[in-house]
Amino acid sequence: MTRSRIFCIRRLAAAAGALVLGTLSAMATLSSLEAQPQSSSQAEDEGPENRVLTPRVGEIVQQALELLDQERSNDVINLLTPLLAERLNAYERFVVFQLRGQARFQLDDLNGTIADFTAMLQTGAATREEANTARVQLGQLHIATNDLDQGLVFFEAAVENGIELNQGFLSLLSRAYYQAERYRDGLTYAELYYGRQGSKSQSDYALMQAYYKQLGQTENEMRVIEAALSDYPETRINWQNLVAILARLEREDDAFEANKLMYLNGLFEECSELFRLSQYFSYYENPYRGATLLEREINTGRCEGDVDQLRTLANMWRQAREFERAIPVLERLAAQTGDGNWYAKLAEAQYELNNLEAAEMAFVDALDIGGLDQTGAVWSLLGTVRFQAGNVVSALAAFAEATRFSESRREAQAWTEFITQQMRIRDAIPLQMEQIRFQECRLIVARELDAATVTSEVDETGRPVIDVPDNCADFFNLYGDQIAEPGS
Repeated sequence: MTRSRIFCIRRLAAAAGALVLGTLSAMATLSSLEAQPQSSSQAEDEGPENRVLTPRVGEIVQQALELLDQERSNDVINLLTPLLAERLNAYERFVVFQLRGQARFQLDDLNGTIADFTAMLQTGAATREEANTARVQLGQLHIATNDLDQGLVFFEAAVENGIELNQGFLSLLSRAYYQAERYRDGLTYAELYYGRQGSKSQSDYALMQAYYKQLGQTENEMRVIEAALSDYPETRINWQNLVAILARLEREDDAFEANKLMYLNGLFEECSELFRLSQYFSYYENPYRGATLLEREINTGRCEGDVDQLRTLANMWRQAREFERAIPVLERLAAQTGDGNWYAKLAEAQYELNNLEAAEMAFVDALDIGGLDQTGAVWSLLGTVRFQAGNVVSALAAFAEATRFSESRREAQAWTEFITQQMRIRDAIPLQMEQIRFQECRLIVARELDAATVTSEVDETGRPVIDVPDNCADFFNLYGDQIAEPGS
């Protein structure tokens, strides 16, 4: 046998095996075959004479390689399968299984590829390096078929057998462990990859942060987020991660500032983010700014203006005492929900603007609809509005209703007593004025009578007649006699 007829596995790996590893490296998902990795043989310690192909097998392998280059995968399988029924040496079986597995991979037959690569590894003809390459390939194939645990078995076997922990393999390991939710097992590899990686991608930061988050290592997570923000300040997910961790740490002030920076830099894309920022403004006693922001986003259609958003907007306008701007929102809420409580809030806003008629109507609507959180308080407010509008009798009727409820009884009774007292005072004033007028008239009449003894007119009987002012004629006659009492 000439040297030109010897086929070495190292040449095969260079010619075709690299295709598998390079393609499989792009896979990231993992489930269900039961193939187990085998120990590496001592093939690397054997001489080249033990790693050769017979001329006939070599020719068939050469044809298979050419067919693989042409992606005639089925022809490769049909060509190589009969060979496996023959008496081949371990190295020949190793080569045939490898090439047929590559053909099956070209056909997206991952389970068939796994079976052939497992059989290839079990021949014992691979060197340590080749065996580890096969283990990595098998691990990736199992991941691609969603057999995550089995994929990790092959990866771990490669580590145990001394595979080089280069960045590519470290990335595979750390991502596979994370997908398997084996965070503690994968952390060492993830940190090793992260520490070695010079120029980090966004996904590099994301993976390391995810590990620390799952393991509750908040300080480390914060460090990674800050580094990601430093390298990728325009990437909104980094800001979102910062806001989230600040919220978890209850650093609300810092979370608020981070949200404001996102908004100012145009990094908000969703209404939920804008809604959250408006709530932050309200929480930090700037409801006007929060309401202005939320109203603008609802008006532009960026936020849909659902009940929750309208509720927040109305409450912020009320909190800012911008009742005129709150009224349209409250009217919309009342109409959309049919909830009496929103009619009551609408009435309160109208009352704050001294729109007494509109306030009374809204309070009546609220009571007619019912289901109020504080029915007594609404009756009491209705009584207040009616009293201020000068409708005393209807105000007393409303306060009488309010006294039926414990939360408003004391206030309603106080209002009732106050109004009753005011009514008594009002009723007493005319009598008091009449009594004053009577006393004034009595003095005038007395003066006139005194003067009449000296010189005055007399009637036909000789009795003196005095000049009684018109405003005293209902109390005294022309002789100065009292003819009525005040209030009679």
